[in-house]
Amino acid sequence: MDSLKQKNIQIFCLKPNKYFTKDDIIAVADTNGKNATVIKNNKTRYTVKTPENIQLISVNNNLYSAAITSEKGYKSLVKVYNYKGENIYEWHIGEYYAVDAYVTDNNKYLAVLGVGIDENKINSHVVFINLKEEIVHSEFEIENELAYKFTLENSDAYVITDKSVYRVSASGKLKQKHSFSGKELLGFDIDECDNISLALNDNNSQSTVTVLNKRLKSKSECNIPIQVTMFDSVGEKVVAAGQNEVFVTNNGRVYAKGVFSKEAERVVLSGNGKNIATSGGNSICIYNIRMGR
Repeated sequence: MDSLKQKNIQIFCLKPNKYFTKDDIIAVADTNGKNATVIKNNKTRYTVKTPENIQLISVNNNLYSAAITSEKGYKSLVKVYNYKGENIYEWHIGEYYAVDAYVTDNNKYLAVLGVGIDENKINSHVVFINLKEEIVHSEFEIENELAYKFTLENSDAYVITDKSVYRVSASGKLKQKHSFSGKELLGFDIDECDNISLALNDNNSQSTVTVLNKRLKSKSECNIPIQVTMFDSVGEKVVAAGQNEVFVTNNGRVYAKGVFSKEAERVVLSGNGKNIATSGGNSICIYNIRMGR
């Protein structure tokens, strides 16, 4: 079995940030801060300031960004900025809390994922707003499910909840749904629509790592003998870790496993899939995935 080899260790203070990356574009806002910066090709394109703390920031291919913040009297406020950093639209939400937001790549819609409590039930909402007309274009409600995150591809929203994955069109129509069939969601990565990675609880000592395609059909499955607490993926390559043990899977098989040498609270797989980074206890460890026989 292939193994993990610690490559180097660096000790330094970690500054918490809320950030978003897409190809060569980065949007970053300090936690509990009121400033956000959009960067492309290592150059700052614009910085925005808000009266209240920025909770989340995202940016599309055309440098249009969406920021979730707050305003007195409302549950959430979503602000949209154009490629110059000009605030071109604001949506005040009184019915539920915004947990994620994007501007579609054609700059036509603001897509918002919201969660609210209605009559002691948790309901989730996928809303598309026409930015030119400044009206709600569509709304798709997911009853009795808690939505965590979504992402967009060709104006379709891919939504991860505690029970299912949904694909919803900008017109508010359900295209596909993948149910977890009662299994507990332990981890997920939904940044790549053609490689949606999930870790599901099979029993008290085993997890199933599943990768779905953009039509929400299973591409691969792999069982690992731990309860997953940390999770990340690049393509079909997945790193799933428990308290100490870590497994790397690819195309439905385990091809590397090992034990962390230091306490880990978060795990990240490098873009080339050859290294694992962990953070915890004010330290970062980099592990090389050794490819042996």
